[in-house]
Amino acid sequence: MVFYFSYIIFSLILIFLSRRLNFLIHKKNLPHKSLTSHSKVSILGGTLFLIFLLLKFNLNNYFWFIPFFLLGLFSDINYLSNPIKRILIQIILIILFVFFLKIKIFKTNFFILDFALNNNLFNIIFTSFCLLVLINGCNFIDGLNTLLIGYILIIFLIIYFILPSLNFNKDLIKDFLFIIMILYLLNLFNVLYLGDSGSYILALFSGYLLIDLANNNPYLSPFYIVLLLWYPCFENLFSIFRRKNKFAPTLNADNKHLHHLIFIFIKNIFNTKNIWANIISAFIINFYNFLSIMFSIKFIYKTKFIILLIITNIIFYFFIYHYLNKKIKNLALKDF
Repeated sequence: MVFYFSYIIFSLILIFLSRRLNFLIHKKNLPHKSLTSHSKVSILGGTLFLIFLLLKFNLNNYFWFIPFFLLGLFSDINYLSNPIKRILIQIILIILFVFFLKIKIFKTNFFILDFALNNNLFNIIFTSFCLLVLINGCNFIDGLNTLLIGYILIIFLIIYFILPSLNFNKDLIKDFLFIIMILYLLNLFNVLYLGDSGSYILALFSGYLLIDLANNNPYLSPFYIVLLLWYPCFENLFSIFRRKNKFAPTLNADNKHLHHLIFIFIKNIFNTKNIWANIISAFIINFYNFLSIMFSIKFIYKTKFIILLIITNIIFYFFIYHYLNKKIKNLALKDF
């Protein structure tokens, strides 16, 4: 208890110093992170999360999160603004992460793919690809307060409280929930942003835990893990397809993600302030995903049903995206 209280006080002091010294402060001109009116918000989320990891958990394993944190930090301070360079460095770091920590995805319930996963090299490549999609997808959705943090919080709250019969490290998940709830509250009140450094290591740590969860529960459908992470992963893949289809730079940030469209719609229809439109939009998306995950609870061992639910989510995503995109164009709303 003393550790947790001390950590909260330490975090608040760091945030105060960040704002006072104007260090690691949010840059409002970024198109994909310009949805609040507050111009001076600390982006120490990654720093606070990394400090918690290194203080609370096994240093030998979690030391590997430091390079991802630094990569995100260089992006946050615009020292590494080239997206191509970032993605190349990400690929190298993820392959090293997977190789040295011996992270493997053992089954997918697709015979041909499962057979290929028996090959160590293919397994490294496949696992690295999955983590790469997750990391960048989480970074994409981290454009609204509480959206990414709230999404991850929902996943692990359900695992810890609703699925306690599964085989997982309950103390580790409990500590993870503590730091996520702290970051969630700070983000909710617009005191703190994750930044790229935070979204990278939060996504990587979540993926690491969920792969371990799948491996320790052989009867659990692998697609249940896909369902838990479908939204950020699909957001990433859909964004790449959308930009290529419109001949836009594939890796550059923009404000055409689903959460941006929902934000614009709510802000203009209800004529509310940015911060409220921000929080309401994140709540709507996370509430939908909460319902989707809760609906699947009784079917976590049934692959066919889980796949059907994932497909339903994707179809609903397309419908909402098309509807909002058309609605916003018809309203001739100003680009913010």
